[in-house]
Amino acid sequence: MQNRRISLTAAICAVLNPAYSAIAQDAAESSRLEPVIVTATRREVNLQEVAQSVTALSTEDITRGAFQSLDDVAGAMPSVTLVNAIPGRNDIIMRGISTGTGEYYTDSQVAVYLDDQPMTSSSQQVDVRLIDIERIEVLPGPQGTLFGSSSQAGTIRYVTNKPDPSGYSSQVDVELGTTKGGEESYDVSGHVNLPLTDNIAIRAVGFYAREGGYVDNVPGVNLAGTADNSEVVEKDWNDQETTGGRLAALWQVNPQWDVSLGFVSQYSDTNGDWLTDPAVGDYRIVSFYDEYRDDDWYQTSSSITGDLGFAELTATASWFEREIEYQWDNTLYEN
Repeated sequence: MQNRRISLTAAICAVLNPAYSAIAQDAAESSRLEPVIVTATRREVNLQEVAQSVTALSTEDITRGAFQSLDDVAGAMPSVTLVNAIPGRNDIIMRGISTGTGEYYTDSQVAVYLDDQPMTSSSQQVDVRLIDIERIEVLPGPQGTLFGSSSQAGTIRYVTNKPDPSGYSSQVDVELGTTKGGEESYDVSGHVNLPLTDNIAIRAVGFYAREGGYVDNVPGVNLAGTADNSEVVEKDWNDQETTGGRLAALWQVNPQWDVSLGFVSQYSDTNGDWLTDPAVGDYRIVSFYDEYRDDDWYQTSSSITGDLGFAELTATASWFEREIEYQWDNTLYEN
């Protein structure tokens, strides 16, 4: 009887106010969840049908949250912790499992992938700039069967937007920011999708970002009182610049087979220190050497995907090269 009353009320409202039913229908459609397709199990599956815990951030989530770095991703993911004293030196911890922050001699317990290419490093995980990313998938471990020995605690996958032969598209983003008591920051990025034929397309991505400093290197002397830091005193000295891009090409041989090529590179220059010495004040430190960290890497890849009828074949080859150069000031520790 109660259900009939509700239906009768809705019918009366619909007759007296025809817009009522349209509004109710629009509200129902807007609240309907769109399916999220993930490839965490090495095949495209609706996230709701995956028989394991998978957290996925879509393009909309990344844009709405203004995600730019691994630090942003870690803050939005359950059971994921990031230890990074300075930008770029990242130790990812999932499910509370870690070999120790700053450990250089053992394998990482969290695997990092860009599409199907591994990019895992020990203690200094690559910080992929989140430009033109389709989604980010986080899988709690162990994931050794699908993603190798370095995924005991879990796996993080960055899935990029692929070239699309169906039409042209492009986008440019510009961001400006200020830091109280520090320098300005700005970010310029964009991408373009260019169809060459009905079945061939290329997609290019580029970005440049500068994070302004806010930590001052103030005058001081070492513990022995034998040297000062007058040559490296600087205000707002902990700045960072990141430049990079991505180029991808896709050839749809036929409806069942695709061939793709990709190249991605990123260059990061970090100056100064992000630490604070309480003895000299907030956001201040006494350092005696010019501290810096340059992190440059690139990756080339190729992939063939095809439908065999009874299964899907994916063959991927990649080459990842990374060069890190840094200088730290250990004066206070040595004295």
